[in-house]
Amino acid sequence: MSSEHQLRIEKLRRSFDENFAEEFRQRAERKDSFIYFMLGSQGYAVRSSHLTGFAKAGHVTPLPARSRGLLGMGSVRGQLLPVYSLAAFLKVNENMQLPQWLAIAGKSDSIAFAMSELIGLDAADEQHELASPAQPYVQGYCVRGGARFALIQVDELYREITQSNKPQI
Repeated sequence: MSSEHQLRIEKLRRSFDENFAEEFRQRAERKDSFIYFMLGSQGYAVRSSHLTGFAKAGHVTPLPARSRGLLGMGSVRGQLLPVYSLAAFLKVNENMQLPQWLAIAGKSDSIAFAMSELIGLDAADEQHELASPAQPYVQGYCVRGGARFALIQVDELYREITQSNKPQI
């Protein structure tokens, strides 16, 4: 294959990725849009504005690490990211063999959160804050199509992970 042909293919791939990312950004900019998904038998949601991307999960390479919830490393659009289990942080018993989707948080120190069953991206019919949530990292719930989804504070979870994994001097 000629180098000119390879450059054209790479340009097409980049264009496709940029268009996909732009569509995600436009949807995320809508007021109060959420990504809905399942962990075990419970429905969850995250604010799309708290994420910098979303991708189909590829291979996640396990690492011998002691970090809570760390599944391993995965590649998203050529960037190597640590992949964490949302179920581990939320203390949900999920028999997830392989992650199907990755929710990406952070711009400079990006990390990915694994989930298995994606429901969709949409606005909520209702949204409620909880004074004292029963689950860690849950700030309330939103209702969509009559179903109730626990609302995860993914921005708080991101801060905790990135702060706890900084080298101590």
